[in-house]
Amino acid sequence: MKKDALRWGIISAGRISNDFCIGLRSDPDKGHQIIAVAARDKKRAEEFAKKHEIQESYDNYEAIANHPNIEVYYVGTTNNAHHEVVMMLLNLGKNVLCEKPLGMNVKETQDMIAAAQKNKAFFMEGMWARFFPVQVKLREELKKKTLGDVKLVTVTFGMAVDKDKMQRVLKPELGGGCMMDMGVYTIAISQMVFGEMPKSVTAVGYLNEYGVDVLDSVTMLYSGERMATFQVTCMSEVPNEAIICGTKGTIKIHKPFWCSNSMEILDKKHEFPFPKPVAKSYYDNGVGFLYEANEVKNCIRKGLKECPIVTHQDTLTFATLIEKCRKMIGVKYNQDQQ
Repeated sequence: MKKDALRWGIISAGRISNDFCIGLRSDPDKGHQIIAVAARDKKRAEEFAKKHEIQESYDNYEAIANHPNIEVYYVGTTNNAHHEVVMMLLNLGKNVLCEKPLGMNVKETQDMIAAAQKNKAFFMEGMWARFFPVQVKLREELKKKTLGDVKLVTVTFGMAVDKDKMQRVLKPELGGGCMMDMGVYTIAISQMVFGEMPKSVTAVGYLNEYGVDVLDSVTMLYSGERMATFQVTCMSEVPNEAIICGTKGTIKIHKPFWCSNSMEILDKKHEFPFPKPVAKSYYDNGVGFLYEANEVKNCIRKGLKECPIVTHQDTLTFATLIEKCRKMIGVKYNQDQQ
């Protein structure tokens, strides 16, 4: 490892944490070191540690939170547990990267951001998609006005979910629902393009037997006669592309748009090769977590407390729009009454 390698603690030993660790371990520059992992189950923590060559494992989150040699924590728990775990870490003054969506609602999101600011800790929502070279390139082209005036963003995100393996998407007690799991990506890209709160939001959808959304359609109207539309579902496969349309042409981010390595700019294809992964990830292009991790390292080494690419205000905007959409559709969580 490099002397200045960023020292990570991993909280939760699930699939998303697995892929995040693959990203860290695939860094050709060896700029990251995984110090320890914690899970609620001792055996799972030990197996995860062995798989990812991590020397220390813990069977509770409190123990790892007090580790003296960890610089930043990655929180990969299910959505419903984010608030409790993150608040514990932030109130200890720890730096935190927490998976999206940050909170179950706006109130939880506000709590966590306030705690980070009070305790002067670095804190970021894990919106990994924004750090992929494809989305970096998109921001560059938007700044150059390559498309002229952008008028429409249209995005689809969906797949047929395995009901036995993906309970976290289907159960309200785990923070499930398409808007929370998938809609956050579609909202994030439209907000990146338009850079303002929409004037109006219309959302419709279907709920499953547990009361979470499984098929949604959303339209957001922005100033200057601009619009974003997206559909998300865990019931069927969809194109999984993002298309940004302007007065001079379009940019298309290829499937899967949230972690793609290719795009078309005015019908010309651009490709961005990924680093070679050290292992196979559960999800598409999991090695791409490295881009996000590198940005976290860059921010922490500069002494920043929030990331300029996913700011605290960005995160509040995502939370506000997710909550507005899911409430229109009829999704309620116990946290909404607390």
